[in-house]
Amino acid sequence: MTIVITGATGFLGLQLLPHLVGGGRRIVALTRRGRPPVEERLTRCLRAQGVPEHAVRAVADRVHGVPVDLNRADLGLAPWQFSQLAAEADEFWHLAGHVGLNAPAAAVTRTNVAGTAHLLNLAAAAGPGARVHHVSTAFVAGGRGSGTVHETQLNGDHGFENAYERSKFEAEQHIRRWAAERRAKVVVFRPSILVSDRPSAVGTPSNPLAELARAFGLLTALLPGMPPGMPPGTPPGASVDPSGRRTGDPTGGPSAATPLVRIDGREGAHLNLLPVDAAARLMHELAGRLDPVPGTPSTCHITHYQETSVQTVFEAVGALHGLRIRLTPGPITDATDLERFAARATRAFAPYANHRRTYLRTTLREHRLDGDGIASIDRAYLVRGMQRIPADLGADFGLAAAATTRSSAGSASPTGTFVAPASRLSLALARPGA
Repeated sequence: MTIVITGATGFLGLQLLPHLVGGGRRIVALTRRGRPPVEERLTRCLRAQGVPEHAVRAVADRVHGVPVDLNRADLGLAPWQFSQLAAEADEFWHLAGHVGLNAPAAAVTRTNVAGTAHLLNLAAAAGPGARVHHVSTAFVAGGRGSGTVHETQLNGDHGFENAYERSKFEAEQHIRRWAAERRAKVVVFRPSILVSDRPSAVGTPSNPLAELARAFGLLTALLPGMPPGMPPGTPPGASVDPSGRRTGDPTGGPSAATPLVRIDGREGAHLNLLPVDAAARLMHELAGRLDPVPGTPSTCHITHYQETSVQTVFEAVGALHGLRIRLTPGPITDATDLERFAARATRAFAPYANHRRTYLRTTLREHRLDGDGIASIDRAYLVRGMQRIPADLGADFGLAAAATTRSSAGSASPTGTFVAPASRLSLALARPGA
């Protein structure tokens, strides 16, 4: 039989595929139309991640790409193609999604809610007993800033920080209704923020915190007097090593001359960060162990047993760019130009600088996977994974070419920033859709 998967070439999908291929089954990757063949993209991305060549070849040989349109109820397939694929499939993995934190609600909902419903149309046409594995997010907890979130909880009482969270919440609601109506077997995975300590090659997916680092990279690139290729505040002869410490600098850290950036945030704020390879392994392991009750989805938090302080995240960003970034209870009424620009450039991330909630890991504990070989995350880990910083930051962030006139077109970064520079330190942020 066949496994059908969406999002195979994404940040998580690239880690999950080798596990699925190891089972010896045929895999069909549903991909967006107009892209290069999935086999070509998988080969390039897996090699860039350092996957052994024999594993790369195994994935390329076993995975077959089928171009689809998740915006259509029939996935854009001819009736015979739809029926044939449904007849062959006995397991579905839905990883694809729109992860833009500041993206327009309509676009996020179209992909994350309607796209999920359309994939479930295919699963409904499959034979009895076909199982669905849906990758949601721990952030369906929405605006709840503290307390403990249970796996059984799914309510919008606290509102949502952005359209992305709401869309994933609505997708889970739809899946619950669909499973009840169809008496289907469904597993819902709720991963936290997935990260990696491996620098991302250009053209391959990167973790969201690497995108946060890019936003600060843009700001420091515009600082007057910055030495080419070296973050500000770095003494002559010093450099930044992969752990985030400066070599050639006896302090190993920011100097007094290093620019200070205060970020509005709550003391003790923390986030749950999980290595993406661990997430893929845990999901695959649980998929083989769980036997969900027909009509009642099994929901699992795929999270780290340790929380990571938001201050640690910003320290890693600062280590990359020669900045002292400090969480400060707001409002910050005497903000510098750099601090105002930083706040605007990272506005999509801002709500999370106040979160202190935790997640119960009930399912992982029941299966003795609670601390199973999961790497600890510290500043050095984060610095290593944030190091994909393109040389041409302007082009990478969709910056307008004009220096004095505001661009009429905006481009969204994964951190939700729409930017058009008017000078080295004057950023005119274009509104989404402008």
